[in-house]
Amino acid sequence: MTLNNYTLRAFFLILISSVQAQTHIWTGNGGNQNWFNAANWSSNTVPDSSSDVVIGENFLVVMADHSTVVNKLDLIDQAVLTLATDVTINDVFRIESSGMLLWNEGGFIGGNLIENNGSMLLTTTEEKHLTNTHLVNKGTITIINIGFLRLIDSPTIDNTSTGFFHFNGGGNLTHQTGNPVFNNAGFFTKVGSTSSGGSYIVLEMNNEGVIDIGENQTFLFLSALGEFNNLENGKISGFGVYDITSPFFTPGTISPGDGSIGTLDFVNNFSLSPQTKLRLDIAGTNPGDYDVISVTGFPDLDGDFLINLTYSPQIGDEFTVITANEINSCNLPAQVTNTLGGGPQYLFDVICNNTTVVLRVVEEVLAVSEFASKEIDFYVQPNPVTDEFRVILNASEGFANSSESMSLRIYNMLGQEVNRISNVSEESNIKRDNLSGGLYLIQLTSKDRVIATTKMVVQ
Repeated sequence: MTLNNYTLRAFFLILISSVQAQTHIWTGNGGNQNWFNAANWSSNTVPDSSSDVVIGENFLVVMADHSTVVNKLDLIDQAVLTLATDVTINDVFRIESSGMLLWNEGGFIGGNLIENNGSMLLTTTEEKHLTNTHLVNKGTITIINIGFLRLIDSPTIDNTSTGFFHFNGGGNLTHQTGNPVFNNAGFFTKVGSTSSGGSYIVLEMNNEGVIDIGENQTFLFLSALGEFNNLENGKISGFGVYDITSPFFTPGTISPGDGSIGTLDFVNNFSLSPQTKLRLDIAGTNPGDYDVISVTGFPDLDGDFLINLTYSPQIGDEFTVITANEINSCNLPAQVTNTLGGGPQYLFDVICNNTTVVLRVVEEVLAVSEFASKEIDFYVQPNPVTDEFRVILNASEGFANSSESMSLRIYNMLGQEVNRISNVSEESNIKRDNLSGGLYLIQLTSKDRVIATTKMVVQ
């Protein structure tokens, strides 16, 4: 007898299973898709709590009408299992990359592990639940108009860095008992549509990946007990609406469109952290040419901007990048530069008003090559700087005898002016003061004209 690939893989899974377990391999010899037809199994018995179950070879299997218990379950080789009842899996339910679970009704009960490397599709509005179970998603989970997935007795969902968790249409994750947690390191999305739609979760959400809410869609974070944490490596983006009544903490990134220009809306809680990064794309001055964060509420604003500028602005151009009912507090930096992309850098004033935050272009930060001058050179001693330092000018005779008054401007690597010294001479002694450690650019200017530049390192 020749062994096919399915039989060989099933045999391998048998070898690595517990010696006490009974092995059930789906054969389909019963002539239908019914899990509870004993003739469909290699042992001619229906799997029970001691069974290690293997389904593969493109088989379609339906588990319905009766609840069941098995020890282990593996879906391999493009197998599809339709779930329409309750199942308890004592050990591991593993879906390989080509396998699929169609979850129509019922759910998983017990402290088992579900590892999805393939596809899970949740459809129909029938009752679905996850009870005290650890779901690890490395593949794709799609929720389509399901009503509710109830989370009971503190289950945990881990959407890994390779995982996709999609809401396509309606669907909600609701907390029934315990303290369920959703940890996202992959992609968590609510797919945009031409018609409006909403979903919500009532549990703790910890995001280290990407959450993206599509156009015309609303996602509600409703748990007063479960926090919504957009962690340092996390990003929340999209063109939809985040309605947040959960405690909200975001040392991570907020990015409308995440590379495409649009408006991202927030309702209720929008209190930012000093570590928050607001990533904005700016392609022009007209509404619709740049990203906007719209807040229905009374935000506390903090953090910094990451600006991607894709056109050449004029001095004085303004962009209203945040709107709100009323801004409760604003601790954004006074000035920022466009730090993303490879074009020229510009300095922006950050203007916090009662209901808006405006970015205004005030200066182009020229490249070092544009500062070169044959008439004058200058340098810093000592360099690196620890406390006081001297700026020494070496000018040509003609320039040294001129009546021009010169000033020094010191910029950090964000392009922010941190100090200005007027009426400098051939040698000027300057205190370090509040300069933190790092690299600085010093410009020598006369009548607002940059005539030379040098660099300085502060230890």
